[in-house]
Amino acid sequence: MTTINPEQATDETGKPAARFEAEIKEFVRKDIAPWQWPVRDLAIDNVNSLIGRVAVQSGNEIGQLIAELEGVRDIIRDEALRVQYELLNYAEMNQTARSSMKTIEESVAMWKTTIGPYPFVQP
Repeated sequence: MTTINPEQATDETGKPAARFEAEIKEFVRKDIAPWQWPVRDLAIDNVNSLIGRVAVQSGNEIGQLIAELEGVRDIIRDEALRVQYELLNYAEMNQTARSSMKTIEESVAMWKTTIGPYPFVQP
């Protein structure tokens, strides 16, 4: 079996095949490749615009989410202040009730010592 070296092979004109292939490559590079460049540029522009739209849309959604979270934070802060206020009112009312009960207890104790046992209780 014989092998053909591409540099030794010739085409119909007697030129070496490697030179012929190089000429074809040069022709394609010069004449056909520029027609593809705008297509590539168009595809790159489309991808860039898509990425830009996705980035803007994502940024807007993140901004809306941040605004909603800030609103929830404000509501929670207001509720915390309201609960603190209610607890202070409850503590003050509790202290007033304890004070009143102590005054009533002291008054009842004084009546017991002054009046003595209940008159309607029979031994």
